[in-house]
Amino acid sequence: MSDTSTTTDGPAYTTEAYAAVKKAVGSRRALYAPSVLEHAAKLLTDLWATGEKQKVLRP
Repeated sequence: MSDTSTTTDGPAYTTEAYAAVKKAVGSRRALYAPSVLEHAAKLLTDLWATGEKQKVLRP
């Protein structure tokens, strides 16, 4: 996984997760506020971390 920060100094998501979220919404005809993308990236980061703990590979 990429750099993840859980402090208030940086984002609580990985750059890889943010890029994946941005790519996923790029094909939609809707506008998303940066805070929505950041929240989705944090959820994806948490999901990937849980998968790694459970020995589940991500796509």
